[in-house]
Amino acid sequence: MFVGKETNGWCGKLGAYYAAENALAALMKSYQKQMGKPKWPGRFFQMLSRTERELNGAQADAIAWTNLMRTDWAHGKGFSRNSKEFSTALTKMSQEMLRFEVELLKPDVIIFACGMSYDSVIKETFPHRTNSEPVVKRALWQFNVGEILCFRSQHPQAIRRKNSIFKPVDVYYADIFERVKTNFPHVYNLPMAVNTTNS
Repeated sequence: MFVGKETNGWCGKLGAYYAAENALAALMKSYQKQMGKPKWPGRFFQMLSRTERELNGAQADAIAWTNLMRTDWAHGKGFSRNSKEFSTALTKMSQEMLRFEVELLKPDVIIFACGMSYDSVIKETFPHRTNSEPVVKRALWQFNVGEILCFRSQHPQAIRRKNSIFKPVDVYYADIFERVKTNFPHVYNLPMAVNTTNS
């Protein structure tokens, strides 16, 4: 499962659908058309496609894509449309919907592609985490939710500033792909790790 941070401007495009009598059918048709496109623009979708290639042999329908927050909040002049502080009710609804999706789909792996500013939402959504490890402080966090292997990395569109202590975003995702493959050797036909310690 690939989890983005929130929608990006979609809210302003939904008004026409709300006014239609067959709103749900029109929305489903729109989503099917969008999801049927062979290639989408932008770094986020490029990373989603790379995840499909790396972990599922480009089987796009084997990767579930969703968002942490269910809508964005257009405010100010900045790039981010951060909605996590906008509404307690929206945050709660978003968390409940994501938990439901996880319970329904039972993914083996969740990649939170949203950056550390959303860690508080992740922690509140999944309070019972184990094996929590800051692989690279602020850039890559690994943990488990039950049996689900989880990662939180920087957003694929994160801008790397000059003299930044962080590596390019692609490096962290490559690390995630390696860790997933190592944790599921039977899926990726990798040799099993051999225990060399004396019993």
